[in-house]
Amino acid sequence: MSESITALKDQLESWKNRAKNIKVEAEGVADRGFNAGITLAGGGVVGLMRAKWGEGADKHVHIPGTEIDANLALAALALAAGVSGMAGKKSDLATSFGAGMGAALLCDVIEEKMTTGGAKKK
Repeated sequence: MSESITALKDQLESWKNRAKNIKVEAEGVADRGFNAGITLAGGGVVGLMRAKWGEGADKHVHIPGTEIDANLALAALALAAGVSGMAGKKSDLATSFGAGMGAALLCDVIEEKMTTGGAKKK
């Protein structure tokens, strides 16, 4: 009788360990998925800002009263806060958001350089 109780205890402990491992794996998958979503959202914000407030042929959004590209400034700020750890527990998310914005902006720069040989669009 005691052997069967011991076997049941061992089996229960094995199931607990499996459940714990599954939970850890699921949390990792969820974190990676959420970071990917935040990265895509960063790129989406670039498009949103350009659609709503963009001016000129290239639809750049400038900080009012300056020639500073608002998307670039926001991307740099998010990346700096994330990479430096200034965003605290949200540093990974801030880094992902800034990276998404930066990727969208870099895409435009590369496309312009490759298609026009670096000449500005008019």
